[in-house]
Amino acid sequence: MQEETIKLNLIKQIMEMHDTSKLKKVDSAIHKIVAEEEVLHALARPMRKKMNIEELKEEQNFKPINKKDFFEKIDELNVEESIDKLLEMI
Repeated sequence: MQEETIKLNLIKQIMEMHDTSKLKKVDSAIHKIVAEEEVLHALARPMRKKMNIEELKEEQNFKPINKKDFFEKIDELNVEESIDKLLEMI
């Protein structure tokens, strides 16, 4: 019953508003709340009972990197700063 009272109270307050900018703010706030609920609903997926790494790799289109190629690219960058200096930059 409290839910119905709140709804009726909101309707009454909105009906008493005559300022278009305030009505637009109320409309925007309602749309934002609804959109947030839709996003949360879309993100709420049931948890798996069993995790399978191979399935996860396939779902996420995981492509392993070639270690040799990775280190070659690092060497090509020719970074002269120390690791500490690089970390400071972050």
